[in-house]
Amino acid sequence: MHNVTDAIRSAVPQAIKKPLRMVRATCRKVLETLQWFDNARLRPALRVVSWKLRFCARYLANGCKTKTILTLPHKPEPDSVLYKICHELGFRITDMVGTRADLVVNWEDCTVRRHLDVLEELSLKQPVLNLRCRDISKRKVEAVHQAVLGYGLAVNPREFAGRCVKKSNDNATHDGRIIQCPVEQVDEQAVYQRVVNNSRDGQFVEDIRVPVFGDAIPLCYLVLRPLERRFGFGADNISAQVCEVSDLLSASEIGMLLQLCQKVGLDYGEVDVLRDVDDGKMYVVDINNTPFGPPKCLDRRSGALALERLSEAFAASYGLKV
Repeated sequence: MHNVTDAIRSAVPQAIKKPLRMVRATCRKVLETLQWFDNARLRPALRVVSWKLRFCARYLANGCKTKTILTLPHKPEPDSVLYKICHELGFRITDMVGTRADLVVNWEDCTVRRHLDVLEELSLKQPVLNLRCRDISKRKVEAVHQAVLGYGLAVNPREFAGRCVKKSNDNATHDGRIIQCPVEQVDEQAVYQRVVNNSRDGQFVEDIRVPVFGDAIPLCYLVLRPLERRFGFGADNISAQVCEVSDLLSASEIGMLLQLCQKVGLDYGEVDVLRDVDDGKMYVVDINNTPFGPPKCLDRRSGALALERLSEAFAASYGLKV
């Protein structure tokens, strides 16, 4: 084989060897570039471009008028609902301290937030959304749940007998698993809760996601995922539908939910609710103050209509009409 290769190389005129090497090197660079622009990088970039185009279209439709949303200490990610709402409305997002802003939002994607002097100073001049929402841990949500609704999910794993859910006290870990109690050793980084029977047809679990804008709830999402992936991420959802709030929550439940949000300091965000088919009660299992969405498993038309309604609620709730 080497003899054949050597013979081919010797037969190629010296004059074209250099151009061939250049072509080969160029092809290699092109392939490397294509590998870099794989789906994981290209698709997010294209999504950002599409949102920027939408912002430009709405900005022009608004007569080149806009509102400025100051988010600190970080800017919202392109997959977040706030990012999409602002671009849908033609609003400018900035994290530059000192910018004159029409609305200030405390935006930090973590379970327990830092105290920031700059936000405290801004709050003396204008409202800062979610300034008081500094702890969205499972224990905090449980304590507020008990105070507002009069019942909760927490169990003592050393004394409780039966199946319970063990999951991290931190938000958005999706590491829940069902264990048998009582247990001898307790994980201090975890919480232990009774299992909510939110199953449908014995094959799926049904979650209710509730967007909150101050004291307004414009819609709800009803989300299904396989029973075996009940603690999974959004990618595990198999279907979602946009529902009217009154179809899923009673008037008294809406009132308690808003009271719970007020007590935990959530001015803007989304709340995850489970409905137990055995006792009929609702249980708040998560509070999200930097929510992503709308759910990706919504069809395109439903997703667009949901975002339109969320945007209208955002502008109306915080006095941001252009």
